Amino acid sequence: MVDINEYERVVEASQAPLFKYCYFRLGKSRELTEETLDDVFHVLYKKWSTLNLDDNLMGWLYHVADREIKQHLRRHNLYYKRFESLEEALDARQLESLAYTDEYFDKSDIDEEEYFDKIESALPAEYRKIFRYRFIEKHTLIETSAHLGIPYSTLRPRVLKLEEMIREKVAELFER
Repeated sequence: MVDINEYERVVEASQAPLFKYCYFRLGKSRELTEETLDDVFHVLYKKWSTLNLDDNLMGWLYHVADREIKQHLRRHNLYYKRFESLEEALDARQLESLAYTDEYFDKSDIDEEEYFDKIESALPAEYRKIFRYRFIEKHTLIETSAHLGIPYSTLRPRVLKLEEMIREKVAELFER
């Protein structure tokens, strides 16, 4: 049974950090971010009775957000498969204004470059180049492998580890 008051408290407390996380991962698409958040909170509602609120609930929500982001990107890229990337699809279709400020970002928030710089500086040195090339410059795994001289079979597990580290660093650095 869902305790509506507690559920609403959790949603309210986690909405802004999850929105920011999804917003940057989805190429600053407000429309996709809001759809993704709806799905995350739907999963939270469905799984409410099985969750232990004393556990790391935000960590679990970030995990669910990652899964939903991947699903939304997969569906979105299938729909816009003639484009090279999500960014091109957004630009070509003009799905939304990519204005940065809205109710989720207040004046004390940092811009995208500072956001990524903070995350990058918090990572171990051996992962910074991978982070920059793969996640900031948005190169494919094959391009990243060739550019950094890391075998593809070695790079894939490092990227998975890096994604986990990024989730942890975002939670440490940006949750209030």
